[in-house]
Amino acid sequence: MKSILIISALIACVTASAQNIFPENGSWDQKYHSIAWGHGGEIMWDYTIYSQYTLNGDTIAGGNRYLKLFRNHDFAGYIYIDSLQVRVGPAIDSLWVLFDFGLKPGDTFIFHAPSYSYGMLEGTVSLVDSVLVKGEYRKRIKFDASSGYGSGPEWIEGVGDVNFGGIELDFSYVAWWANTNTLICFSQDRVNIYGKCDLGVPEENPGAKLWPNPTCGPLSIELDFRGRAIPVYVYDATGRLVYSEKFENKLAYIDLSGMKKGIYLIAIKENENYTYRKIIKY
Repeated sequence: MKSILIISALIACVTASAQNIFPENGSWDQKYHSIAWGHGGEIMWDYTIYSQYTLNGDTIAGGNRYLKLFRNHDFAGYIYIDSLQVRVGPAIDSLWVLFDFGLKPGDTFIFHAPSYSYGMLEGTVSLVDSVLVKGEYRKRIKFDASSGYGSGPEWIEGVGDVNFGGIELDFSYVAWWANTNTLICFSQDRVNIYGKCDLGVPEENPGAKLWPNPTCGPLSIELDFRGRAIPVYVYDATGRLVYSEKFENKLAYIDLSGMKKGIYLIAIKENENYTYRKIIKY
């Protein structure tokens, strides 16, 4: 009888948590690392970017409510909760499924990724259980290990993907194996829910600013122009150079409209140093 009560209580906890598969507010601190090698084995770039994703406000469209997602205080997209699914995207009419907490062991999930991706596009659920987080049982979905990464994605209700950055808009872990995302911590109302946020997360390295990101094509770049031409390079996610130009002013304009949707790396050479920025083309 005692065992039955314990099992019933656990099921009740899991069922209750399913009603809140994604938080109304939250903050995800993330570390992104990227490295790429040239054909001769030389390192083309090796950099780390710290980001913070937050939910702030909402909007109503077509009778549906969409949460607003920000990255380092800049608007990054919308979140829509559809039953047990969480959808995300840069615009309301271009959302994809980020999480599906209705999956069962053996089910497969197609991860959003650019067409040129040769990493893990489809994952298989290996385990569905519950895990105790801050005194609350939350549903957990684990996927089979992916080649080159060891552990596969691991979703926790109300937290996100704890193996790959919490909220992963770029999906770099399926785009190419040399990119990794790490969830440093997730917090709500300044209370740590997962991980440790004690030290905070630094902003991106100072340097060039660019907007909008994501973009459908047009891109503006604020440069640290000091009388010398500044080279700007654009690489696709395979490391292939797809655009280059030198600018002799403080504001540069680039048009990515003719390029495929996906993730691009902008490399800007200012004062003999390189600044790197990720751009999402949708």
